[in-house]
Amino acid sequence: MATGISYILYFWLRTVVTARHFRVGHPLKRFSLLTAWFGLTCWYHLHHSFSVMTILLFLLTVALTLGLYPDTTRQILRQIRKLLTGPVNLSVGKRTGKEDRRSCEVSPG
Repeated sequence: MATGISYILYFWLRTVVTARHFRVGHPLKRFSLLTAWFGLTCWYHLHHSFSVMTILLFLLTVALTLGLYPDTTRQILRQIRKLLTGPVNLSVGKRTGKEDRRSCEVSPG
């Protein structure tokens, strides 16, 4: 736990100091909220066994993460749509006789 806490503290302090010198758009408030939420849910899971509350906390965590990062959520959904609706080429690696003949033809000139 000490390693995790020190890493979070290091990241947070480094980001704050960097923001004073450089113009960066790191969403530190969102990160801090989500990190605190993860910490609380981890503490809950350490002291309680698996239950319906565990599933509800997981779903709430996913919803909170997707809600706090809407641009990333849209990119993920776009990629999933591409995978599901993209053209499926079932003949990968197969060649018909017609394609073989065309690829071996030599054009004049």
